Amino acid sequence: MRTNFVPLTEIEKKKLIEYMFDNLNVASTDNGNYGYIVSGYDYEKYICPYGNEEIAEITILVTNIVDEMRRAKANGFDKLDFTNIINQSNYDNVYKTIDSFKKIASKQMLDCIWRFMCLVPNKNPFKLCIIEFIIMQGISWTYLQLLESDDYDNCEEIAVELLNLFLSATGDKYNFTA
Repeated sequence: MRTNFVPLTEIEKKKLIEYMFDNLNVASTDNGNYGYIVSGYDYEKYICPYGNEEIAEITILVTNIVDEMRRAKANGFDKLDFTNIINQSNYDNVYKTIDSFKKIASKQMLDCIWRFMCLVPNKNPFKLCIIEFIIMQGISWTYLQLLESDDYDNCEEIAVELLNLFLSATGDKYNFTA
């Protein structure tokens, strides 16, 4: 089913970014600094290695990805392709998953992912590959949730979920000590 796609307006994007910031928690680290805390898909808490400027850029990237997901949904994108990516969920298929995702994702979505990868502080090639795999797997999962949603325009929770995905994929596990 095709729907007329209307991109998010600048005002809607701003509200989405503010909503994402409102859903971030701040906590102190062991060395007395402060960081953003997010929940990962494994229900663990992660502290993020990013400052305010990087978080702001990441929220813009997430907003653009959400808009690309909405575009794909409006164009009647087949969910089978994303389902196949999710079903390749073990680390033996990391490169296959990344290649499959690259074939079906829009150029704008891939640009957002790669821009995020440039922000990752740990440039270890193996770690970057795993982060890219986690991001693509998580976007596929989130996209399927959007496809099954009846509410085409309510993307706040999806944006927060993607932000948590991006930040937890690169964060360190957070253990609160009193």
